[in-house]
Amino acid sequence: MRKEKKNRLKWLFPLFIVFIMVFSVFEIMMGAGGNTTRYNGYKVKTLQDGFETTVGKLKIQSMYHPKQLEDIESPGLSALSLMGKQVALSFDPDDSNQMYTDYARYQLAKFFNDIQVSAVSAVSKEGGNYSLPVIDCSSSTENLTVMLFEQGNNTKITKEGNCYILKAASPQEIIMAEERFKFTIAGVMNVTSQQ
Repeated sequence: MRKEKKNRLKWLFPLFIVFIMVFSVFEIMMGAGGNTTRYNGYKVKTLQDGFETTVGKLKIQSMYHPKQLEDIESPGLSALSLMGKQVALSFDPDDSNQMYTDYARYQLAKFFNDIQVSAVSAVSKEGGNYSLPVIDCSSSTENLTVMLFEQGNNTKITKEGNCYILKAASPQEIIMAEERFKFTIAGVMNVTSQQ
């Protein structure tokens, strides 16, 4: 009888470990652990490395919560106004903070791909180690929208004709401007006035 009790205890610990592992996998699959809030009626889920905002079937990944981007000025633009057009993501090839600009361009290109808008990379002037077309605001047309990344004294998004200029006061803020732009296009954030 004592031997049977020892055998049962011998299996109890491994069964307990298996239970914990199965429960943990189930918890991860159900999305537990992520704090979900609402912003302008959209679900914003907190992830380990940022946020995920749900707009219909579209999931927008971001480093910043939309609330953190409200102070960045942004002119109106909707995804519908870009349908059937091409977008050029242009940047200064001599920018000393290229790593941040490249990340922001990559994230914006990924977003445009998700909403089925064609995006190409370009440089705003000759120079650097890029073999990309030179496209700046003067290149924008009815069918070509230009997104120009540049450094500035403050972080904001301005519009000149069919060209949107994403200005950032610091390298990290170019990512904030890019995310503000995405949230405006998706309708998550409201348009702000330009000065």
